[in-house]
Amino acid sequence: MLRYLIFPFLSLLLFSCNQTEPAGFFSMSPDDAAAAGCQRSDLEKMHWLSGDWEGEDGGKKLQYSFRLLVENGFSSMETAPGSPVFSWHEGRWYYGSNHQWVVSWIGGKDVRFEPNVAGVSPMTWTRLNEMEWHLIRHTPKGDEVVEMKALRPLPS
Repeated sequence: MLRYLIFPFLSLLLFSCNQTEPAGFFSMSPDDAAAAGCQRSDLEKMHWLSGDWEGEDGGKKLQYSFRLLVENGFSSMETAPGSPVFSWHEGRWYYGSNHQWVVSWIGGKDVRFEPNVAGVSPMTWTRLNEMEWHLIRHTPKGDEVVEMKALRPLPS
């Protein structure tokens, strides 16, 4: 008699543990989650980044130059030779010459970057004022902050 009860009990246990999503539940892949945070036109929110910037990262001098261009309804970020590149590809903004980061969010004073390749950390760029912004790398050992100061900010 006991063995006749074990089979229904195990069947009931197996089917009751089946993971199902409730009606109306929406889930995203990590790739889709990264892309959902910004649109092509959101690049215009980064107008504060236009200018020439300098900082120091572990004794290494960093220099970036950015120019926001808006033509015929399309936004792009022009960079000086040697500066990392923003590019729009397959519905997402990427940062880095080899798409090392996907831009997951662009706000009025913050930009969030998620790793797209192994070996790089997520980072956030945060505007402090017209003359300074922070490049913050979110590493397993904690946040690393690089202060970027304006050499020649562009007029707003």
